[in-house]
Amino acid sequence: MNNAFYDKNIESLKKKFPSEYKIYFEKKVIQTNKYAFYSVHNNIKVPVNITDKKSFYDLNDPLKAIQSALCSPDYVKPFYFFYGLAAGYHIQVIRDLAPHSYIFVFENDLELFDAVINNVDISDILSDPSLFFFLNSSSDDILERLEKSFGGILVFDEALFLDVTGDNSYTEINAVLKGEKKILDKDITFPEQTLKNIATLKLFGNDWLKNIVENTYNYLNSQSLEILNNLFPGCKTIIVAAGPSLDKDIQNLSVAKNKFLIICVDTALKKLLKYGIQPDIIVSIDIGAHNLRYLNEVSENSALVCDIAMPDKITSLYKDKTIYTHYGHSIPRFLDLYRKKEGKTVGTGTVFSVAFDIAYRIGSSEIYFMGADFSYSNFKEHCETSGNKNTFSSLESISKFLTNETIFFSHCQSEGDIIIDGYLTTKKFLNWKTWLEVQIMRIKNSDEIKFYNMTSTGLTIKGSKKINSSQIKEYIRGMKEKFFLHEILMIINSSSISPDIEGMRKELKSAHSDAKTATDKIRKYLQRLEKNADGRNFEHFYSAVFKEFQNLYRNSRLSDILRWQLFLEDIEFRKLKFNDKFTNLSVLVKLEESYIARMEIIEKIFSQHFSLEI
Repeated sequence: MNNAFYDKNIESLKKKFPSEYKIYFEKKVIQTNKYAFYSVHNNIKVPVNITDKKSFYDLNDPLKAIQSALCSPDYVKPFYFFYGLAAGYHIQVIRDLAPHSYIFVFENDLELFDAVINNVDISDILSDPSLFFFLNSSSDDILERLEKSFGGILVFDEALFLDVTGDNSYTEINAVLKGEKKILDKDITFPEQTLKNIATLKLFGNDWLKNIVENTYNYLNSQSLEILNNLFPGCKTIIVAAGPSLDKDIQNLSVAKNKFLIICVDTALKKLLKYGIQPDIIVSIDIGAHNLRYLNEVSENSALVCDIAMPDKITSLYKDKTIYTHYGHSIPRFLDLYRKKEGKTVGTGTVFSVAFDIAYRIGSSEIYFMGADFSYSNFKEHCETSGNKNTFSSLESISKFLTNETIFFSHCQSEGDIIIDGYLTTKKFLNWKTWLEVQIMRIKNSDEIKFYNMTSTGLTIKGSKKINSSQIKEYIRGMKEKFFLHEILMIINSSSISPDIEGMRKELKSAHSDAKTATDKIRKYLQRLEKNADGRNFEHFYSAVFKEFQNLYRNSRLSDILRWQLFLEDIEFRKLKFNDKFTNLSVLVKLEESYIARMEIIEKIFSQHFSLEI
């Protein structure tokens, strides 16, 4: 045993992967001398299983054997997934083969890992900024650890999966990553979720950055969701979604005002107002133009819980009545450090999941669902509301041969939708419903909360009791009025807020300065390469550019803050074939220009809103 190796390795593990460091000591096994180490070519130590005499590496020249196996251009990928760390020699080869790629390593054999860190110096591998290491990949929290550690988007069609060990303990994580098994608690696969995330980023990424930074002042100086925690213990809450069933069921909702706490999603707001029902809380997180129309020009006295990326034209209508939230975006996570309050909501990033989070955290003893169809009931996606005609009846092509129903079903069939319990639904709806059902089961296991579903049509929500919306009159009998909205608005405007603006300025200034130094260096290198493509120092500056981009995307504090805005550029950078030098130059120039443009947006808006020179 070589303690010098162990000390270096364990220090690198602790610094780079604190959660895996904790797992290592929590699950550390008693050594059984299962592995021995043999010195082979160039004194490289190779672990060998004493029982079956098998090794993970060639015993003559392991590095050369790995290089030969992976020398084809087909093996150069932006993402590598290795099942098994062993002694890390395959990681070393990949780092040389594709120096700007990401490498994900899962190691389930803690006894082998313990033997390796005592006998082989892998500290530089564990410290590599582009390596992500996970112990015990079969645990339920592995995807959460993967997301937290990587903080980016994985592209599976540009990935290489290699099993170093042949150990069947990696079957579970392999099935999840490759989409052969759905994500726990969701009706969707990991690759499908990734494609959705990329599509959303392409659609909203620029608007997110602009709106979030413009909202930073309001966000830092407003109350967080924490003020709602246990605000109304024991209350009864109705979450009103905008499913087609609401057209029928809403007639029974008015009697619940000031008896039940009423939380409505934005798409249901105009429907409630049409019936004279003012919700206590409106929830909105989708900034798409198609969704904002439900809030446009509607200035209610209700409290608004909305995403930090909500445009000013909406939030200005709810001045002093708004609580901003987010579901993990990197910029508000940074702002939370200086607001000293958590703004993140739980859930799947859907308006319904945020409404559910509010109903739970506010202290409800009973939660009711209305308009939660999770299906295209009555050939519609939403209820009919003022200014919203979302049926197919207005299509000009309707005739006695081409009916509303045939057009609708033809559309849904092309979308790959399915029929469950006689209702047409989608994977999207099923994913949301699965998430809700899992939350209900978890809450029931720890809290005495009852769930009721007053939605007259649509899919069954497991864990909730099905009741008719007309029965609400029975549930409010004998209840006293409580003016929830008045208390919510009072608390939004009562407590003092003291964000650490100066602390935020100092960190932003430092992060911005470091990033500018890096981008200036990249610009200098790129200019040299463009001017003298045949120069003798081309290789030096070309490698230097890649190294600087690597550090900029992975190690820069400003990149941490802008992480969500850099996902797509980061992926584009990783996809570059390192040896395709001249083609890469134009891409690298665009990536550098894009990064600088984002820096300028940060500079401009923080200067305008905070008079901060960064």
